[in-house]
Amino acid sequence: MPKAERPAAEEVIGCEKNPKTKIATIIFNRPEYLSGPTKKK
Repeated sequence: MPKAERPAAEEVIGCEKNPKTKIATIIFNRPEYLSGPTKKK
């Protein structure tokens, strides 16, 4: 099975900011990896 091309970082990582609480939430959009970060090898 050939490896899929890597998407741009802007497509994978999102950020939502709540101006009321001043809390930012970082979102990983990676369903093939259960939305987790990748470990460096």
